[in-house]
Amino acid sequence: MFEGGPAGQRRAALFFFIWVAPVALVVGAVLSSDHRSPATLLRVAAVLAVLGWLLVRSELRFGEWVLLIVLVAAGNLTAQISVGSSHDGVFALNSMGIFTLVCLVFETRLVVIAATLLTAG
Repeated sequence: MFEGGPAGQRRAALFFFIWVAPVALVVGAVLSSDHRSPATLLRVAAVLAVLGWLLVRSELRFGEWVLLIVLVAAGNLTAQISVGSSHDGVFALNSMGIFTLVCLVFETRLVVIAATLLTAG
């Protein structure tokens, strides 16, 4: 599943958005104290949009992967703001999981972009 190349990258992203993202959404929603509904709805909409995009496209270009990573980082940042600093482990675990996935299957430029975005978040 975690082989390189376009097929492995797509499978890894689908794995993340089908299995990991829903768990992260639930944890973020449960731990949220401020703006729970809007933050959760925004994150669900983003996950569904990206999942639909991955299902329609058989091979994504570099710019599409960058946009996907930006959306994931923005979703994690939204969750972190929503759950507050007392649960900063949620953001850290999500970020580590995403970064590990990117390191396993993506090329160097995307690893650097993901590291930069997640560190900034």
